[in-house]
Amino acid sequence: MKKQILITALTFGAIILGTSNVQAQNTTATTTVNITLNDVISIDAGSTAIGNTVDFNYATAADYNSDQTITKANSLKVTSTKNFNVKVKAGGANFINGTNLIP
Repeated sequence: MKKQILITALTFGAIILGTSNVQAQNTTATTTVNITLNDVISIDAGSTAIGNTVDFNYATAADYNSDQTITKANSLKVTSTKNFNVKVKAGGANFINGTNLIP
């Protein structure tokens, strides 16, 4: 019984003496953060425009005077942080995507 009273007294003593005024810091700090965002423009690595070949064959004068068309799926995937222009021209009234017409 004396042992339990001693342990209880030591526990309360440790709690009372071990408790101090605990507060969070009451100060502020200012820092400068610099972030550099460079312009990026790239063609997607999965694009067939990288590493694959699109061959146009001009063997006769008629080839030079007629439109050449090569169909390549996923041939241009561009990622850019700045403005860029992609200019395309339809060979007829509509663009053709497989069996779908794109006006």
